[in-house]
Amino acid sequence: MKILFLLWLLSDAVCGFDIVGYFPEWRFRFLDEDHEHRLRDICSHLTHLLLFSVEVDVSGKISALDRWPNGDRMNRVRRVCSDTKLLVCFGGNGRSGGFSSVVRDSVKRGRLIKELGTFMEKHELDGVDWNWEYPSSREDWVGLRALIGEMRVSSPSKVQTLAYYPDTRQEAILSNLAFGDVVDRMHMMSYDQPGTRHSTFDFAKRCVDQGIQAGLDAKKLTLGLPFYARHIRTGDWKTFHDVMKTAPKEADENSDQLQGYYFNNVNTIKKKTMLARSQGLGGVMIWESGQDTVDIKLHRAISDALVEERTEL
Repeated sequence: MKILFLLWLLSDAVCGFDIVGYFPEWRFRFLDEDHEHRLRDICSHLTHLLLFSVEVDVSGKISALDRWPNGDRMNRVRRVCSDTKLLVCFGGNGRSGGFSSVVRDSVKRGRLIKELGTFMEKHELDGVDWNWEYPSSREDWVGLRALIGEMRVSSPSKVQTLAYYPDTRQEAILSNLAFGDVVDRMHMMSYDQPGTRHSTFDFAKRCVDQGIQAGLDAKKLTLGLPFYARHIRTGDWKTFHDVMKTAPKEADENSDQLQGYYFNNVNTIKKKTMLARSQGLGGVMIWESGQDTVDIKLHRAISDALVEERTEL
């Protein structure tokens, strides 16, 4: 199957369907020599790996670099993921405090752009993902658009992506400010919806429709896929790996609910992947790749869906 999928990637590269996986620093043990086979397996199903995350401080300097993989680990990730684009991610929940001050100030933006250009060259990175959670004013959004646009001028060959929450408001802002002119992909965080089931197929379809109806270019959008579960009453979360590890042998493989937790099973991940394809999206995005089972069941589900589509044509 891996060979089939790689052939599909090569033949379909012109179509630009990306499979993007976030990979946070608490998964960096997979970058050790004893675990690198797991990262290699994961990257064999990804077009982009987003290393999550560093921050920007209020002066425009890159911070939280203690989270970044050290030299040996970074060398290893480049080696085992040699066919996957590597991006540094800025921000995330509780990690976005410096953005507002920086994006509103042209001098600070320039400082960040210069540091980031050097950082990407030093670590041989293919680009950057902006994961600001969340801009809270028009000035924030205008400043973010300016930062990304200026980064595009400074480093035109580098990939730039951003994440957003699909609440209709953010789609409208992204469209009105023409973010699609300066970013390569916009990742919709289509999970954690209110209610007992946090990431249904219907919610995914609604998120896709919202983006397209707002005027965003479908080819620039990726559909977010959760590799984690949430308890239907408490909202507590577990990785898909942990849910499957404790699943009884008689558990229904087609169910999205087990022991009080709701998640996306193999079939739902396949359906969402094909939804993204059928609607002309630029790909799918995974939060987060380290949450999959040892045999990377959900990564394989994405690949299988794409290979099955290819063989049916």
